[in-house]
Amino acid sequence: MNNSLKQITVIINDLNEISKAAIHHANLLSTYYNCLINVYYFGNKKEMDLLKNFSSKINQIKYFSTYDEIIKTIENNTNVLLIVMGLKTKGKKNNKEDIEQFNKILKKISIPVVTIRNANFNKHYKHIILPLDLTKVTTQKVSKAIELSKLSGGATINILSVLFTDDQFDINRLTRQMIDVKSEIEKNGVECIAEIVKASPEDDVFGSVIIDYAHKSEADLIMIMSSSNNHTRNHSIDKDGWEIITGSDLPVMNIIPQAN
Repeated sequence: MNNSLKQITVIINDLNEISKAAIHHANLLSTYYNCLINVYYFGNKKEMDLLKNFSSKINQIKYFSTYDEIIKTIENNTNVLLIVMGLKTKGKKNNKEDIEQFNKILKKISIPVVTIRNANFNKHYKHIILPLDLTKVTTQKVSKAIELSKLSGGATINILSVLFTDDQFDINRLTRQMIDVKSEIEKNGVECIAEIVKASPEDDVFGSVIIDYAHKSEADLIMIMSSSNNHTRNHSIDKDGWEIITGSDLPVMNIIPQAN
């Protein structure tokens, strides 16, 4: 893929370990997508020069005084392929300011966003976790996963459905969906593992099940999708998605549905 004019935008507000990890992860993705990195920064101006040390692929480091200015700049730039941003944590809790900023991105910008909550991650993609949901159209998410697998040199795609019921009708629907999606992935020359995980209806913790499975599978990325194009909090991403984004210490890529 030749993306000589394309870029990955990293948004950071200081030089903590998570922000550094976000730049390093953007560097990994830039090797897959063959593009440059722009860093948009609204922290201490005195630290800006230090950012150049984190990746030779950094094309531009630009300072912004407000987060809204960053969003407006990205909205007006058609060359941005991906956004990468770190979500700081306090213990196991997410930093409220970072979550608010991420939510603004989801509301305003129709570009995939990769969130980083842990400074430690693998240096190459070998397994991509793709949760499936009967209530959503999966075609775009599957296409993105196939594309990224090929760009990474052949990462395996693990498709996963979580079953909270013993209803045979739902089981059959999930099974058919898994077969169809697995067939589509393998038809494109990508290795695929398909599993249905049974969970207790009393638990109803879709996100936790996905994260646990991702760890057991030694995954490198979880790929999810917003529920619609409606730029409101309730429609941009659902409860399950938020559980994964705010609970996973693995990178999470959120795909924004595009109108056909």
